[in-house]
Amino acid sequence: TERNNTVTGWLPAARSYFFSHYKIYMGALNSGILPADSKTYVWFTHPSFSAGNTVEAFVTALNQCTTIFTANSFHAGALAFLGVEPGKLKTILGGADPEHFQSRPRKGTTVGIVGAYYERKNPDLLLDVIRSMRDVEFLLIAPHPSEVENKSLLWENWKRFPDLLDLPNFQYVSACFDEF
Repeated sequence: TERNNTVTGWLPAARSYFFSHYKIYMGALNSGILPADSKTYVWFTHPSFSAGNTVEAFVTALNQCTTIFTANSFHAGALAFLGVEPGKLKTILGGADPEHFQSRPRKGTTVGIVGAYYERKNPDLLLDVIRSMRDVEFLLIAPHPSEVENKSLLWENWKRFPDLLDLPNFQYVSACFDEF
């Protein structure tokens, strides 16, 4: 789903479910399609308490999960501070599996960025960083328009995108997900 608070399909019968975003979990929970006796594992990315999503409802929903995974200890601490049961929180630090990613000598410095356009990700700062680091190459891989329902997620919609494209140390690639 492109909307993190909406379940756009049905859930097959299962003992366990993993939700890649806590708002998808909350949508499934609120719609009543999630079996009460199932184990639920939820990936927590970042807090967002927009309209219809109160802190109290958020904490109540997360406390019904089996486990909530966070990508950093700050978010785990913040969730515990809000009232999420600390025993449900697990911090998983990202890394690379050496069986899938072999190290090799570096020939230069390139920073890879993968993602769609979101104003909340501060694209102006990205532009400033790339502009200030002329000795570093930057590669932005973004979703291909044919795979994006919500066209506002395309980098081409950002008013300063032409400035980014003009930088000599910046390369932009729009690719289908299976090509990432």
